[in-house]
Amino acid sequence: MHLLGFRYDGIHYHENMLTFGGSSFLWLFNLVAKFLHWLVTACLPANWPINHHLDDAFSTVPVLHATHALLPIHILALAVNALGLWLSPKKTFSTSTKLKVLGVEIDTVTQTVRITNDQHHHILAQCCSLLQRHSADLLDMQWIASLLQFVSQVFPCRKAFLRRLYDTTCHALPGKHRLTQPAHSELIWWCDVLKHWSGTRVLSPSLLMAAHIWTDACLKGYGGYLGLNTSPTAVFAKTIPYHHCKKNICFLEALAVLESL
Repeated sequence: MHLLGFRYDGIHYHENMLTFGGSSFLWLFNLVAKFLHWLVTACLPANWPINHHLDDAFSTVPVLHATHALLPIHILALAVNALGLWLSPKKTFSTSTKLKVLGVEIDTVTQTVRITNDQHHHILAQCCSLLQRHSADLLDMQWIASLLQFVSQVFPCRKAFLRRLYDTTCHALPGKHRLTQPAHSELIWWCDVLKHWSGTRVLSPSLLMAAHIWTDACLKGYGGYLGLNTSPTAVFAKTIPYHHCKKNICFLEALAVLESL
């Protein structure tokens, strides 16, 4: 009881719900969520996965058992009622082919993952607003970079198209300044993408190709080859440039990698 309340003038006072003000409350909160997770999992077949993130729990039911799609929620409702808790009706749904988790929407029919419509419209509006202002301070650039980093969770190639915005946040001066041309071009690119992008297919083949490059270096030279060592498709070898002769071996090995790229 001393973890959840206090005693004053001979009377015990305690909270009716967990308040996020102490280190023990978060631990207790997560402990309850783990217990409910274990309880519901124990009452369902082994191939019916259950997951939870903090107080958000979700599960999937095989298509062959679609008639029992409500079973996980019924078990969860019985468990929380037995503990004196209740499920929020506005946050509880079932028999849905779309799942929204922390601003990300997963569509099991189209096999796509995307940000929610609200997030999509908000981020696009913020990008367009910044372009119209033509100037920004450090906080503006950090804000827009964080929003687009959120999009990169479900966007192909992830953060490859955020480099110029990151550079702007690293070298920003005090006060408002005009957007640099690289950052301006990158924002225009993101606006065009967000206007037409409807999601990323989960099962689509990757557009990226993997290439295996093997390199090595010594104090006299460095080299490498592409492909298998038994049948390489390309090879190269060079002597160490004079201005790098006294460099550390770690630098020379990195130089070999850079040269191969």
